[in-house]
Formats: sequence, structure tokens, C-alpha cells
Amino acid sequence: MNVRVLALVFVLALALSYGLAWAFKDRPAEVWREVDRPASTQTPPQTRPPALPEWPACEPTPLPQRFADQSSRLGPLQRDGEAAQIALRVAGAPVAGGPRLTIVRSRSATTTTEFTREVDAAPDGTPTLSLLTVRLDPPIVRDRLVFITTACLPNRAARGAWWTHVPPTPSPVPMTLAAEVSVFVHLRAKLASRSPAFAAHSGLVPADLGVLAVAIPGCPRIAVVNSEIEPEEDQYATAVLCIDEAGEVLQAPRPPALGVPLVQLGVIDLDGDGIDELLVTIRTLDQQHHDELLWFDSTASQWQTHVLAPPRPAP
Repeated sequence: MNVRVLALVFVLALALSYGLAWAFKDRPAEVWREVDRPASTQTPPQTRPPALPEWPACEPTPLPQRFADQSSRLGPLQRDGEAAQIALRVAGAPVAGGPRLTIVRSRSATTTTEFTREVDAAPDGTPTLSLLTVRLDPPIVRDRLVFITTACLPNRAARGAWWTHVPPTPSPVPMTLAAEVSVFVHLRAKLASRSPAFAAHSGLVPADLGVLAVAIPGCPRIAVVNSEIEPEEDQYATAVLCIDEAGEVLQAPRPPALGVPLVQLGVIDLDGDGIDELLVTIRTLDQQHHDELLWFDSTASQWQTHVLAPPRPAP
């Protein structure tokens, strides 16, 4: 009996060994060696993130001094084939290797010393003005404007938010009809006595008003108003106002006025202190454009204005 059991066990073991040999007969020898090899503990090589572009170290300078004797512009990107470009006028002829230009877009900020230049000269050959053109990646939908400057900007995380009157763009932050009426009532109270034509207006049309969310103490939203009054005289009712969600006016960075139009507005934290600054483009009667920098001076508890240079012809 025991002999039969042993014989049966022997036959089964033999059959199992032949079965395994048949199953693995076409497998390479490396597989057989892997059976008893412990799992590898080697980690894949780590890929380094791409290096950020060089960013200049800026001296801690107040805003007016930072932009004094510098060239700056708030303007649209122009398409150039598969790329885009923006131009900036600077005085004289740029020295070799300079200036360094900083460009702030809706999703990024970058600096560069690579640009093409066209130099205008006086009759005696003295360079008077240079047009610097920078090529950039194609604009995205939110790149309605970009800010370009020769000033040193300490905030490499700067991002821009924009509104333009021409071409007309919808307000970045929607407003209720009641809030629009509140802003219009404020303007009419300030300007109706000076302009019978504006007093006759029944309200603002959507293209007259742009609202952007901002990070400014006591100023949750910025409303820019540009309402045409006398087309023949090129006269507008304008203002840049701090408002709340209901349209109540809290502050007036640029108080209501009658005169030339405000054609575009930018919001950027230029110095990286967590508080936004405002950039406004004004078209003057002689068809020149110039940009104003508006910021809240917490020391003086009031809004300040600095005109950026140089003025430029209207496009």
C-alpha cells in the first residue's frame, strides 16, 4: 500500500515538473533569473524644473522715483506672423546691452535685453528717439493689453488685468443694473452743473463702464467711466472710482471730470507689496496718448498720480 502511494506521488511530481518546463520553454533566461531576484530599489532620475528667467534685483524705491526718467507704456500686443510684438519709445540711442525691458502680461512677467531698434536723429545726426520692438509669444485671449517699461520692477509674479474702451470690451466684473445706476447718479451729482448735455443723459451704456476686482485697502472694485457727451467736441465724462458690490462710491482715484477720454485701464501689483496699482491711458486733444500711474499712498492716506513717459501718437 505504501509503495503504491509513493509511486503515485512520484508520478504526480514528475508530471508537474514537465508541465512547468513546457510552460516556460520559450521564456528568455533573463526571466528565469528574475524569479528569485529581489525587487529593485533604484529610483528613477529626478528631472529638474526649468530654470526661471533671470530677474534683476531692484532697489527699494518709491513709485514716483522708480518710474522717473524711465520709459513706460500700456498698450496692445501686435501680431507678427506666429509671434507678437510690442514697441516702446525711449529717449536717445540705447547703450550696448541695454536697457533691460520688463513686460507684464495677463499670466506672466518677463525681462529681456533682446529687441530690435530704430533710431530717429536730429538734422545734426544726434539720436533723439529710439523705437524698441520686442517679440513675444502669441497673445492669448486675456492679453488685451501689456505693460512694458525700462523701470526695474521687483515683482516677478506681477500679472495684469485690463479694460479697454476702444476696442470696446465687456466689463471684467459684471455689475447689476442698480450698481450701474448708483455710479451714474454719483457722476451726475458731480458733473451735471458743469455740463447740461451730461445732465440730460439717462444713464450709462455698457461700453461706458468697466469694473475690475482689485487688491487695494478699502477698495474692493475699480470702476472706470468713459461716457461720450459731445461727439463733435470730443468731450467725455470720465472717472476712476473705488466702488463696492452695490455700486456705492468709496474713493475716487481719478475724480469725475469733463474732457478727454480714458481709453484703457490696467491693474498690476508693480512693486510686489500685495497692493495693486492702476495704469490709465488718456487720449489728449492733440491725438497724443499718455499713461498715468495711480496708487494709494497709505502714509498720506490719499491717491497719488504720476505721469509716465513718454507720450506717443494715438494709433
